[in-house]
Amino acid sequence: IPKPIIYSLIFICFGLISSVLGIIHPFVIIGAMALEGLPAILYSGAIGLILSACFYGIIKRKYWAFKATLIWYAINILILFINFIALATNLDTVIQLKLAHDPAHATLYTAAHVSFTSFASFLLGLVFALYIIINLYRNKDFFEKDLSNIV
Repeated sequence: IPKPIIYSLIFICFGLISSVLGIIHPFVIIGAMALEGLPAILYSGAIGLILSACFYGIIKRKYWAFKATLIWYAINILILFINFIALATNLDTVIQLKLAHDPAHATLYTAAHVSFTSFASFLLGLVFALYIIINLYRNKDFFEKDLSNIV
């Protein structure tokens, strides 16, 4: 397996870990809206399933995984932008959601801290997504185009 593909798989694992944590601790903020309980578990679980399928397909060198991973990370970039803009324009609402969910860490939920954390998350997510897209595309010959053996 080429090194860029290995690094891409590692970055996909970061997303899988985040999904598992979202299932274990079901609280997710999307833009200025909070998901808790079952909706948060379903959201995190859906992302976990998508990433698991991409990971499996890449390991198996399947061309469908190449396409699916490119599409997912392109969508992910759009989601990152939308979430970041929604969060930046609704900062007070997001802080209130965090305070309501986790009052024990109230000192962390200042405008400066939440803004920095959301920007750092946006930037890191963008870098990972672009890395995966660029390196999978550069290594597209790694994937088998034989559609008779789809699984």
